[in-house]
Order: sequence, then C-alpha cells, then structure tokens
Amino acid sequence: MRRLLHLTLAWLGLVAVAACAPSGLPGVGSPPARDVAAQPGDLPAGLQPCAGSGDIATWLDHTRTARSDEYEPTAQAWKDLQAAGATDAALQSYADSRPACGGLFAARSAGAAGRLLVSFVVRFHDEAAAGRVYRRGLYGALQPDQVRGTAGVSEGDATGLGPNSVAIAPAGGRIYLAAFQRSAYYCVLTAIGLDPPAARSVAEKVAARVH
Repeated sequence: MRRLLHLTLAWLGLVAVAACAPSGLPGVGSPPARDVAAQPGDLPAGLQPCAGSGDIATWLDHTRTARSDEYEPTAQAWKDLQAAGATDAALQSYADSRPACGGLFAARSAGAAGRLLVSFVVRFHDEAAAGRVYRRGLYGALQPDQVRGTAGVSEGDATGLGPNSVAIAPAGGRIYLAAFQRSAYYCVLTAIGLDPPAARSVAEKVAARVH
C-alpha cells in the first residue's frame, strides 16, 4: 500500500505539470480531449469540479495565478508531449467542494480528507504515437512493465478499459489508478477516497467516448 500511495501522489504531481501548458489545435474528426475526460455526469454524487478544470488553456490560466510556482516547468513538459505527437490535452479534477480542491492537491498525503478524482486526457496525431506513450508511461509513471507485481494490478481486458490498459486498485483500499490508450488518446484517471468500483465506472465512461 505504501508503494501505491507514493505512486499515486507522484502521479498527481506529474499530471499537474504536464497539463499546465498550451495545447495545439484540435484535429479534424476527433473529439477534443476536454470532451473525452471525465464529465460531471460520470461521477458519484457530491463531487464538484475544481477551479481550472477544462482544456489546457483554461488550466494554464488558473495555474498562472493560483499555482505560479509550477508555471515555468510546464512549458517544457508540454513541448515533450508535443514532440511525442500530442496535439491536445485536458485535465478535469473534482473534489467534495471547490475549497477542498486546492487543499487536496497541496496535501498530497493519505491524511488528506475527502475525495479527489483527476481525469487527464492527451490526444495524439495518430494511434501509434498514443500507444508509444502508453507503453513508456507519462514521464515513466504507470508504465505497465514497472507496475506489474503491485498489489491489485490488472491489465488488458481485465481492467474493462481495453487491451492497452493498466489499473491498480488494492483490496480494501480507496485508491484507484488507471492508464489506457484507445485510438489516438492516452487517458489517465486517479481517484483517492472513492470506492474502486465507482472510480472504475468513471474510467469506463471515459473509455466509451473514444472509438
């Protein structure tokens, strides 16, 4: 459980860094990342959207004022993703209340009260590019080859998210992480404080929007 907690909290930091940079123009014929990411209607009752949720431009504007210490490194993070073929991205985060959003992100500890769900979606110029990022993980986090052997890991069709997918949901825990690639999209969902079946249901709804 300790290993999983460290992975979860590290991943939240990576998502925040990767997401805080301008996106490219949407590709023709595919939905924007913000429409694929978790939507309010996907969620358990009581979760509220955090400030800044939406496409990358929205999150960047929020970060410039609310989390300015993270602003500078994000430009390079986005350049790295663009070099890997990314054309668009979105981050949707939810918590029990808007004030709780900042506290949960800042605490990054098992002692933080309440529920947090973060949905991060990156769209690439083609399926092959998305698949490469899935296999190596975003900045090495949730790389399938590295998380094998972690308690509660499932892969492929066992996750309910398709063949290129990995999920971690330890028995008796209230942590759920999933990363999956479908078509030209790479999607990650992190949930703390939710029952894993409820978090998995959200991930399945995100996956269903990608064809």
